[in-house]
Amino acid sequence: MLSRHSITQPLYRSETHGALPAGETSCALCVRDVFSVEFYNTLLAAAKNNEASISWRYCRIASDVYESVLEGCPWCASIGNAILMSANWDSMIHDENGSYGSTDSDGESDDYPDQPEPQLNDTNIEEQGNDSVESPGSLTLKELDCPISLDITIEITKWGDSSAFNMIEVVINVSGGTEDDGTLSAVIDDEPVRIKFEIISPDISPIIFPGAWGFVSAASRDWVTQAQRWLESCRGHKSCESGRSFQPTRLIDVRNPQHIKLVTAEDAASSCPYATLSYVWGPEQSYTLTKATYSQMHVKMDSFRIAKSINDGITVARRLGFEYLWVDALCIIQDSTEDKFQELPRMADIYRESQLTIVVASASSASDGFLQAPQPPTFFVEPFQVKIKADEEHLATLIFAYRETYRSDTDPINSRAWTLQERVLSKRLLIFSNSGVMWMCKELHINPSGPPDAGPPYQTWLNLDADGEDADGESLREQWMSIRADYSEMDISYCSDKLPAISALAAEISRKTKWTYVAGLWKENLFSELHWRSSRYTPAGETLLLKPQKVRDAGYIAPSWSWVSTGVGMIVDSEDERDNREAFEFEILDCQVQVVDKSDFRYGPVSGGCLVVRGKVAELPFRFEEWQESGAADISLLDIRGDEPENPQIIGDGTLDPLDDVFPADLKLICLGMSRLRLGARRIVSVEGLLLLQNSPDGTFRRVGFFRIYDPAVFDSIHARIMWII
Repeated sequence: MLSRHSITQPLYRSETHGALPAGETSCALCVRDVFSVEFYNTLLAAAKNNEASISWRYCRIASDVYESVLEGCPWCASIGNAILMSANWDSMIHDENGSYGSTDSDGESDDYPDQPEPQLNDTNIEEQGNDSVESPGSLTLKELDCPISLDITIEITKWGDSSAFNMIEVVINVSGGTEDDGTLSAVIDDEPVRIKFEIISPDISPIIFPGAWGFVSAASRDWVTQAQRWLESCRGHKSCESGRSFQPTRLIDVRNPQHIKLVTAEDAASSCPYATLSYVWGPEQSYTLTKATYSQMHVKMDSFRIAKSINDGITVARRLGFEYLWVDALCIIQDSTEDKFQELPRMADIYRESQLTIVVASASSASDGFLQAPQPPTFFVEPFQVKIKADEEHLATLIFAYRETYRSDTDPINSRAWTLQERVLSKRLLIFSNSGVMWMCKELHINPSGPPDAGPPYQTWLNLDADGEDADGESLREQWMSIRADYSEMDISYCSDKLPAISALAAEISRKTKWTYVAGLWKENLFSELHWRSSRYTPAGETLLLKPQKVRDAGYIAPSWSWVSTGVGMIVDSEDERDNREAFEFEILDCQVQVVDKSDFRYGPVSGGCLVVRGKVAELPFRFEEWQESGAADISLLDIRGDEPENPQIIGDGTLDPLDDVFPADLKLICLGMSRLRLGARRIVSVEGLLLLQNSPDGTFRRVGFFRIYDPAVFDSIHARIMWII
């Protein structure tokens, strides 16, 4: 049985067919079996004895739960809802497998293409009425009115470093059913249904349950104590230790709040610990390090002119005991191309060797500041209350809910391209988000504003210190592809920064693996990495046919065969198909790029590049399609060799990159086959490759998209040729 938090939502409390006794929030059975004086005393004793968990077990007949739901018991409603939604899920999977799923002798699915995963039906079952329906995936409340047995265990735990019981897991074992007992017993399997809640109580001793939903506010001084505790705990983590001695060219001396100033590495204490700031610039900052302000900033910075987020970052660094802070706007000469080229190769060292990166997640610009109160919590499972008997005369309130895990889309910083590598390279993050202050390092993640059993706020991490099986580079390759996919979805103010904004990450991976970097791709994995396609969607959800103006204004960004060349818009990798892909009479002969003048940093901006390959090429007409599905192909490739050229056969599809100009209707696209792809147990074979156009008159080609042709016979009579793609 699948365990999903989505089955914990008590959806049906609005309409009842009976009435609970005055002052009661639970049915008589729950008062007797669960929320009783005995249960309360057991909790109190466990708390006093500092026990980490306790269990409470009771049994119920499904029909009793059904009656209690009608009475309006919220606890029984959550139990009934979990069972019905699990049964819905099981029945839909059964229906999908019965309709589509078959396997061959290899045990592989015979489906092509893969069928979409069925979605849970979140409809309020009371609004459906009490009549049973026979179609799978639409069970109603009436299905609970049957004699199957429910063996229910409540596991109450202290999750994380909580001193009180803060999590409840309910394990429901269903048994005793036969097909004659209704649809419910026919679809429930032997696996238990599991649901989870967080729990608080405003009027029970805090040694038993927390009194409120936790959070750490940046508007109070509480965050200082918490952050110091997190930082001190992390100093004992082996994987978070600094491996090398490094000092940035310049730092901000924050020791005296009345005398903030710029210092050089020679002025600062030798190998002094420093913090870094990661934030969203937003509109152009008016007070930065320039050739004109350089001398004065060495004497004293004008704190009234420093952007609010940077000023808040200075406050955070000083309160946590740091004497120095690195901020790009005040530590890199902003009007000096030479200084930027000099500092860009050091970005990886700057963030990797920082003792702490202060992440200004909540601010959309440097002028906003971030030492502010968090937003109220949002819930995946909305809070509901039950009463528990503290003694024979007094009732206490328990509140059950499940808060939403951290949503990165609620904080502006997570949509900005430059800040991704700053976060991924740092070993410690103190995150000031809209939901509160959070911590993340390589061994620990803490988000007091979310459920205690939630995963880390950021899934993307770069493990450069791996040993054993990770040391061969395969893990790093997978990490890079994941980072590349995330990065392509992020917005960037200047498209010319597309390579610089991820250059520090590339430099670090190359340092570890000795791979050769070519404008966003790795030579050692080039065949696979060339199989990218553009989704032609911007982070704002716009669909791109032509390159937007800011891409055109940027001029040359990267070779057309590099995903970086699109400038904006998400890219899609087909890494899951990598093992089923083999070269289709295709060979990479050479790949070179040229870095921009005045730079020898091969991970930064480039001025040119060429990919030389040998492969089979077919020229095919096409037509535009108006499919709207995300990631769907937007052109069909046509075969006009038949008896009716006016009714051509569709033999493939393609996805165009954002274009410089709209193609004329009579244009033929050059299809360079790269790989043969075997899909599914039927071993359907298709050919994938690059869509090209020729650059006149030099005979080179440029990529304009990616294709998949279903019939490899198109290439049968064609000889391989050498192509220069720029």
